[in-house]
Amino acid sequence: MTLLKKSLYDMREDIEGAIEGKLEAFKADEERSEVNSIIYFDDIRIKNISTPAIWWLPDTYTPTMVGGNTEQHNMPYTFISMIKESEPQVGKVKARRLVSDVYDWFMSDRTLDGQVHMIMPGSVDPAFAGAESQRLYWSSIQLEYRVRRIIG
Repeated sequence: MTLLKKSLYDMREDIEGAIEGKLEAFKADEERSEVNSIIYFDDIRIKNISTPAIWWLPDTYTPTMVGGNTEQHNMPYTFISMIKESEPQVGKVKARRLVSDVYDWFMSDRTLDGQVHMIMPGSVDPAFAGAESQRLYWSSIQLEYRVRRIIG
């Protein structure tokens, strides 16, 4: 396991940059060209979203000490697929399929191109219907990015 000796801010910036790059590559992949938007932790208006979309945001976590001056960070991020569809069952299936593809994309390289020690699976939520007037459906997954950092 690589031990990082950098600030918490720089570590998060590097990991989030790698996640963003991986999502952009996912969007650009010809088999997944249906993704129109990738949204990071911004205020969004449902009516303005160009779907299919992937919305990703960080979750709360608590680092642990694993040695005298070594922290372990399991940084969770939630990835939400959003689909606008007039047919409820079709929308739910499409949302679940898209987020499953995101999961498989990240799990195919569990080191995030060497940025983290390991990507670990977290929660998987089924598809839900959103605002009825918009016919928005979503499904989500959570992935944890494990890093050890030397402090002091």
